[in-house]
Amino acid sequence: MTTEAKVGAFVLACFSIFAFTLIYLLNAQIGRHTVPYRTYLRYAGGLESGASVLFGGISAGKVTAVRPWKTDPTRIEILLEVTDGTPLNEKSVAKLGLVSIMNSAALSITTGSNDAKRLPPDRQSRLRKRPASTRSRTKW
Repeated sequence: MTTEAKVGAFVLACFSIFAFTLIYLLNAQIGRHTVPYRTYLRYAGGLESGASVLFGGISAGKVTAVRPWKTDPTRIEILLEVTDGTPLNEKSVAKLGLVSIMNSAALSITTGSNDAKRLPPDRQSRLRKRPASTRSRTKW
C-alpha cells in the first residue's frame, strides 16, 4: 500500500467518525421530546435560562426563560421544558433549589400525589391560572 493510499484511508476514516458523531448528536437533540410548561415564583434567586429542572431529584428538563411576568410584575415567569412522560400532576410543587453548593440554581419539582390528576402536556393555560404563593413555591 502506498503512502497516498494510507493517507487517503486515514482521511476517510476520520471523516466517517466525524459524520457518525455529528449525526448521533443531531439525533440526540432532535429526537428528544420535551413538553413546555410555565410556573410563577416571587423570587428566582439566580435561576437562569439553561438551568436544570429536577423532578423528585431526577434531571427532567431545563429552564428555557426567566422573566418578570407581564400581567403581574411582582412575580417571575419561568418557562421550562420537561422530558415527555414526566408525571407532573396538580399537587406537584415547583420551588427554587440547588443541586450542590458549587452549582447554580435549579428548579425542583416535587412528585406530588399519586391520586392527583396528571397535568396534560399540551395545555399550558392550566399552569398559568395557578397563582404562586409568597414563599418561592408554585402549586401547578
